[in-house]
Amino acid sequence: MVLVVLLKKIVAILKKGMNDYMVEIFALFGVLCAIGVVMLFLILLFISIKEFFEKMRIRYIQKHRFDKKPIAKVYCIDCKYHNNQTKQCYMFEKEHRKTADNWFCWKAEPKTKEQLRNENKK
Repeated sequence: MVLVVLLKKIVAILKKGMNDYMVEIFALFGVLCAIGVVMLFLILLFISIKEFFEKMRIRYIQKHRFDKKPIAKVYCIDCKYHNNQTKQCYMFEKEHRKTADNWFCWKAEPKTKEQLRNENKK
């Protein structure tokens, strides 16, 4: 709405004569540029504030990620699907995934006592 009024004023100035209203044209151009710069500054300020709060949220999540107990019952090394010699999980045989000792799995099942004894004997 403001731009429409400013454009109408520019058209009226151009119709009356260029020499008399040169100062007004440059003043309107300056006002439009100033409005653009202020809007750009506000947009950049909003983006930087949003990024700041996003970083704070990520830091909080990283700081408190071990506060709750894991969902899994056991570590991968203690799961009955994990082969300790090959470091491979048989739950994911099709993908041929290698798993670390300290990983968790949502389908982890503890090894039986016999399996643990057999591993300790080897």
